[in-house]
Amino acid sequence: MSFFPVTNVARATTLAESLRGYILLQVEEKGEAWYVNMNDFRRYYLQNGQIAYVVLREFGLGITNDDLEKIPVGIKELDDQVDSDNDSLADRLEEALGTNPLSPDSDGDGYTDGVEVKNSYQPLGPGKQTIDLSLASRLKGQILLQVQSKGQAWYINPADSKRYYLKDGLAAYEIMRFLSLGITNKNLEQIPTGVLNFTIDTPTPAPVPVTESPQSNNEPTVNPAGAYQWVGPHQTTQAEAITKIDAYLDELINQNFSGVELSNKQSSWSGNVLSFSFTIKKLFISAQIKGQVVVTNNEVKLGLDFPEIITVFVTKEKVDAIVQEKVNELFQID
Repeated sequence: MSFFPVTNVARATTLAESLRGYILLQVEEKGEAWYVNMNDFRRYYLQNGQIAYVVLREFGLGITNDDLEKIPVGIKELDDQVDSDNDSLADRLEEALGTNPLSPDSDGDGYTDGVEVKNSYQPLGPGKQTIDLSLASRLKGQILLQVQSKGQAWYINPADSKRYYLKDGLAAYEIMRFLSLGITNKNLEQIPTGVLNFTIDTPTPAPVPVTESPQSNNEPTVNPAGAYQWVGPHQTTQAEAITKIDAYLDELINQNFSGVELSNKQSSWSGNVLSFSFTIKKLFISAQIKGQVVVTNNEVKLGLDFPEIITVFVTKEKVDAIVQEKVNELFQID
């Protein structure tokens, strides 16, 4: 990480323009990361690797394979990266380049893949790569998506005009750690904050099987998919259940999660199963939460799926406590 001191900046847009495409790190706080969008010169919060991966792809610019190959490849040799053939190229990078992660010399020319890539030689054949430094310079700070392949994402580092592979959230986190630029709070405040609307869809949990003997202690259980479930006796009609679920959503989100907007509430019955969903939003993060209630004459079972992205503004421990309290209240679970 490098550091960016700024003095005598007359306009916020001047600073934002000079830092567009950079990932900024708040060195005077807890190391919060921000990406300055190339198009609107606004900064977008990258709370962790997973969110960074989603946010950065939202700003992706399509590029052909031929043009992408004209941009030199950036290599970061990290201790925690898997490099099965010890050629200085991580396995995941070799996957993107098409080289053999189990062979240090994929084309058998006597030079390792790492040496060839670092020196802009073809790792899969003879000769040098056709590098276009002008193209690389024009695309500094951009997120490029391989539209002719599988949509692989690459970040063009403004500091060296090289492309770094963003395979997943882990790779995005490493980019945040090693290619970021330190900035003071005072200078960061001169860059306006952007709002990004996107939704992380999660599959609706499968109906919870109803048994004749509900759990006696009413302790919460967590299924392998991460849904929070409680069981207990109740007496309710379908109409009453819908009313309670509607009230449950309002109270759960509006009263317990400060500053979170609740919208797009939907519910539908199929037999004795009530399926529902709603969208929560805070800052630039929005996420859809889905759930099901299985209703019989003797008990109710509730399952909720919370996407990982929701941990930006609420912990799973808090969700546990709130959901258990509301289910006990709404369905009279002792």
